[in-house]
Amino acid sequence: MLEIPLTSNLTKQDNNMSNYLDILISLKDLITYSKDLIIKYGITIYIEKWNEVKLFYYKEIDLNNVDLKTITDTEYNGLFLSSKKINLQKKISFYNDSFTDSLIEVKGGRENNLSLELIKMRTLSKSSDKIIKTFFTALQRKIQQDKRFGKGVKWGKHMYSKIYFDLQIPKKTYWGDFSKKDYEIIINSNN
Repeated sequence: MLEIPLTSNLTKQDNNMSNYLDILISLKDLITYSKDLIIKYGITIYIEKWNEVKLFYYKEIDLNNVDLKTITDTEYNGLFLSSKKINLQKKISFYNDSFTDSLIEVKGGRENNLSLELIKMRTLSKSSDKIIKTFFTALQRKIQQDKRFGKGVKWGKHMYSKIYFDLQIPKKTYWGDFSKKDYEIIINSNN
């Protein structure tokens, strides 16, 4: 069981970590990259899928036995990272107030041979529980300190200095949303 100290040992900079993270990386690579933190903090991953028969439905992902290529199939709608186990046998909504303090919503990360979609992560509660806060801060810190990642992209007519990108991603067309390909994302060449 993970022990979280009652008093925060985070630095002032860590306390200012945002409740969101935008990163240009495939979902498969993000899960692989953050697997050590997911295990350390006891985070459970739930995939959200949608189809016309089942509508929205959820599955728990087993990190030890997951085919990451099938996660982002045509029914993929997003992921939730949770500090609590959730009973999927009942009809639920992850946006229910009884869950939101323990969740990070993850949208995007789909890819094909030609394109890659931006990942948008956010906590669902301004008062998230200590485990999910500590996990999210640790993930942000890991990305910020890793020379594998650059920062700053052009999206449409605007520059976004807080969007990270994996310097190792293959050359593709980068989009903010696969279902609304209005403006291509251009990686800042100064990184």
